[in-house]
Amino acid sequence: MESLFKSLDTIIEFLNQIKTLTDNQATVLLSNTSTVEEENNMLDLLEQMADYKEELTINLKKEEEIFQRLYDKSKSNLREQKEIERLQERVGYLLKLQNLIVEEEQKNLLLMQSRSKQRIDKVTLPINNSKVAEAYRKQQTKT
Repeated sequence: MESLFKSLDTIIEFLNQIKTLTDNQATVLLSNTSTVEEENNMLDLLEQMADYKEELTINLKKEEEIFQRLYDKSKSNLREQKEIERLQERVGYLLKLQNLIVEEEQKNLLLMQSRSKQRIDKVTLPINNSKVAEAYRKQQTKT
């Protein structure tokens, strides 16, 4: 029975790590960057965090499978009210943590979309081909 609770604690630990990473991603997304280099560094950092989060998620899925097998084996032995309540409490906390992560991920997605839109808005393109050609000729005459 203890192995069931240990597995559940491992799942919760993975979720806590994922939540911390998600919170850190939000902090990075909210940071101000003034140069292209800073923006690129920020994107590299976000990519590294996403890679690590993917690694944690893979390990989380494996542990969830282990927990499910252990639960299937031992659910018939769960008779004591105290153990049932302990299990319900931890599963409840786990579900709450999962929901918090999903909410934070959605906020991060909105932050990333907003940041991308701001970046796109900074780029101005000439309206037509003649303006491009004219700008090119002006540049050529300067050199």
